[in-house]
Amino acid sequence: MGDSRRQYVFLFFLFPALVLTAVFIRTPSELEWNLVVFLLCMAVFDQVNLKVFSGFGYSFVNVMVSLIIFDQFSIIYGMIYLLLNGIVAVILQKKANMRSMISLYSIYMIIIIACNQLYNEYLEKAYSDRYLTLLLMLVLSILLKYAYVYLETGAITSKLFLDRFGPMMFEIAITFPILAFFEQLEVNLVLMLFLSYYTIIGFLHKKFMAINQDHINLFTEKITRKYAIDIYFMDLKEIKGIINLEKKVIFIDEKLDYPEQLQTMIHELLHYHISGRFYFPKKAEESLIILFEALVSWYYIIIIRFDQK
Repeated sequence: MGDSRRQYVFLFFLFPALVLTAVFIRTPSELEWNLVVFLLCMAVFDQVNLKVFSGFGYSFVNVMVSLIIFDQFSIIYGMIYLLLNGIVAVILQKKANMRSMISLYSIYMIIIIACNQLYNEYLEKAYSDRYLTLLLMLVLSILLKYAYVYLETGAITSKLFLDRFGPMMFEIAITFPILAFFEQLEVNLVLMLFLSYYTIIGFLHKKFMAINQDHINLFTEKITRKYAIDIYFMDLKEIKGIINLEKKVIFIDEKLDYPEQLQTMIHELLHYHISGRFYFPKKAEESLIILFEALVSWYYIIIIRFDQK
């Protein structure tokens, strides 16, 4: 996609969000101002966290949207929260990319409306229905964000999924089962989840970012010993990694930081396993690898640390 067309990618998400909002929005007779103030506070906390902990900067938006989607007035309160979040982001970031922000918040509006309509119009409103709705919210979030990245860059990268893997597992295993008990936004619950969310995510990020040369050497030896694949590090310019299936050789760009070196080795190793056993179209194979790359990366991080001990 040309640079001029990429400037208008945000419209691809903005128009559907505006149309869906116009069709399905319900406005309360009076806003709950205590709720609006609370949403403002959470928007500030979220953006301050992103700024202070920019090394891992996971957003709490997913959890806030999870709390909002079941309410019959979810669209109006979702709009308020996202608007407040955007305003705070512009104030704190100063150089915020407006087109990117519009795309992201449009994606969240689409998700809020889709999940709210599904839950309130078609489901029985049981615990399992709320949990499944939250899972749908997460899946839509991943798919639409990947669609945005693809339209914006013309490529699909696994980095988005890898960075989100820790938060996703926490949401699926801890956050969503708790949230599924509630149909209304509970202030104390949000504060508890906010603190636990960033505590766990910070821990997972620290484990991933703490990958060093010793871990890379250990992983390289393990792969060479197990699969008889030679791994070399060199300057590959703009390419992260290359695998030669016939010669069983992997080349990794030495300029990458250690976590990305590990991620790239796993990416090429998955190519080795899939290409050697199955035949998929190139794009289908790449998509499949992206799907499993984060899971395999965290598996090897745990294995490497266990082996070190």
